[in-house]
Amino acid sequence: MQYFGSEEKLVDLEYKLFLEIREKISKEILRIQKTAEIVATLDVLTSFAKVAEDLNYVRPIVDNSGEIDIKERKTSSNRKNAFISEVLFQMIHI
Repeated sequence: MQYFGSEEKLVDLEYKLFLEIREKISKEILRIQKTAEIVATLDVLTSFAKVAEDLNYVRPIVDNSGEIDIKERKTSSNRKNAFISEVLFQMIHI
């Protein structure tokens, strides 16, 4: 019978610890959410950088002339990417 009492005490202690941890976390929820937002943004930017490096993308030169001058453009063997690239290219040159 002592065993069941000890197990019950252990469950009560675990629950009290859970409530304490939950309370501490709830006080920091805004900071945790902001940190998660920053980490998500870094994850997206890192993914963009990886793709850009893998596909040898280069940073465009942008000025205030209002002109878009594409000297070289990437073509893709992937049909979907090639289609999107072509549509965007046509939209720019309308």
